[in-house]
Amino acid sequence: MLFLRPTINLSKQLARDICWEQEVTRSIEALEMEIDALQEKLSISTKRAENHEANIVEHAAKRRRTSDHTETRRVSMRIKNNRRQAVLFPSPAAEGLQLPEEVPASVQDKL
Repeated sequence: MLFLRPTINLSKQLARDICWEQEVTRSIEALEMEIDALQEKLSISTKRAENHEANIVEHAAKRRRTSDHTETRRVSMRIKNNRRQAVLFPSPAAEGLQLPEEVPASVQDKL
């Protein structure tokens, strides 16, 4: 009976060690799967970046939308927006509009 007690304790410890080993193995497998998924995402992102770079180079080679064109486009859009927001007086109202005698030059320029 005395010899069985250490054997039982050893078997319990061995069972705990086996459970711990299985848990560690599951954790390692989960980490390996996560690493594989991250590596796949990385390769997809790298391919996308390379493709984007190639498109930029091709676009620049065709000389589309250079900076000069962009600047003129911005100016023309600003002019279009200003024209849309301009207020036009109808002719009868414009005739009735009279400026006071003393109007600063800056105000006259604006009108």
